[in-house]
Amino acid sequence: MPVIQTPPDRHVTCPEKDATETWTSRLRTVEEDPFFFDHPLDHLPALLLADGVTELVEHIATTTSATAAGPRPAWRAQTLELEFGSFAEKGLPVELSARALPGTPGGWQVGGRQQGRSVCEGRVSAAPVPPPDTPVLPTPQAAEEDLDCQCAMVAPELVHRHRPENVLLADYRNHGGGYSAELLSPPRGHHLRGAEGRDTELRSLIELVEGARQFVTLLGHEARQVAFDRRYVVASMRAVTTRAIRRAEPVRLWADTLPSVHGGDVHIRFSSGGGAVGEACFSGYAFSPAAYRRLRGASGGEAR
Repeated sequence: MPVIQTPPDRHVTCPEKDATETWTSRLRTVEEDPFFFDHPLDHLPALLLADGVTELVEHIATTTSATAAGPRPAWRAQTLELEFGSFAEKGLPVELSARALPGTPGGWQVGGRQQGRSVCEGRVSAAPVPPPDTPVLPTPQAAEEDLDCQCAMVAPELVHRHRPENVLLADYRNHGGGYSAELLSPPRGHHLRGAEGRDTELRSLIELVEGARQFVTLLGHEARQVAFDRRYVVASMRAVTTRAIRRAEPVRLWADTLPSVHGGDVHIRFSSGGGAVGEACFSGYAFSPAAYRRLRGASGGEAR
């Protein structure tokens, strides 16, 4: 049975491939993680599950892809489609799986199960990262350190974060028919930046997904006056990038419509250099505290 070793900082254990060509791994969860658990939760967050399946695909594809002479290129997730069938509970193992899709280069069927229940399932597509000497347009015009937005970062509570370093949005604007915000770059050492020594000059798909999630949350509070005690439960998410996005280039998020007070579908666009570079879509429900307690069968915790 083939087994791929993984570094200890990854959220997946060493993947194993069975006779059906399916790779399986266990999701590593650390409740002291300052990003995924920066505030009290009564379950595993949806973003952690999404991070786990994309990391699993990226690691398998990077490790097993054929290569000519020279360094093996790293693979990065480009698209993600996930549906969340049930809450993933804390303290119980989550088994992740990935199986290459026949006839779909770079495409993978992915899922997560906990005690026989499906907690997520969907698809991920990945592609090799362009070599460092290959330009990724548009060419950045400023050093990364010069691109920190000089405008005000949004308040952490508006994006349901406690630690300021986990806030990814600034310069929120109402354009009178649309809304936008600047995507910040997390500080060095942050999970979304990746470990030192890896390819960290490109923004990850999960970083864009989290930026979009924060934007949806921000719109709910700022433009819809959604009460802060409502719990947002993600039913599904979809994200796609049209090209590699350098960390050194500015990215702006756009929304043409507002999320409903009660939830529903929300579409967020990403732009950089005057052009579209991707999008993210969420479907979910915003529950009152009483409705959330009924849903969970107990009190406490914020939703996915």
